[in-house]
This record gives sequence, C-alpha cells and structure tokens, in this order.
Amino acid sequence: LGRVGNTGYGSPGHEDEFPPHLHFGIQAGAEWVNPYPLVWRLYREAVAATRQAEHDLERLAAQGRRQAHQRLVARTFADLG
Repeated sequence: LGRVGNTGYGSPGHEDEFPPHLHFGIQAGAEWVNPYPLVWRLYREAVAATRQAEHDLERLAAQGRRQAHQRLVARTFADLG
C-alpha cells in the first residue's frame, strides 16, 4: 500500500522536513486525485452491508435456521479471522 517515511517536497531549503507519515493517494492516468471521497463511500457501503448482515443473522437465528446462519456468517465475516 505504501511506505512510511519523512521524504517529501518542500520549498527550497525545506526539503525532507516532514515528520514520518504514510502518503495515501490514487493516481488516475497522469493526475493524482483525492482518495477521501472513494474511501468514505467504501466505508459507508461496508457499514451498511454489515448492518444488513447482522439484521439477517438475527432473523435466521430467531427462525432456527442454523445452516443458513452459518453460511451467512462465513460469507460476511470470513476475512475477519
């Protein structure tokens, strides 16, 4: 994803005066674009999907549908283990 370092661009005589940081950006062709709108949208979508899955899991548990519940747990939370 990136490297942490203290290099960077500054005005003459002020190069490399930045504290260690991780630069995160998205390059579209030759231009750099602000990644914040995309990251924020992906975060909101992930939160919404997790909330929906939690609702569905509660419903399946209340209905006693153990296998369907286990499949949804595996699909939803497989990457968290």
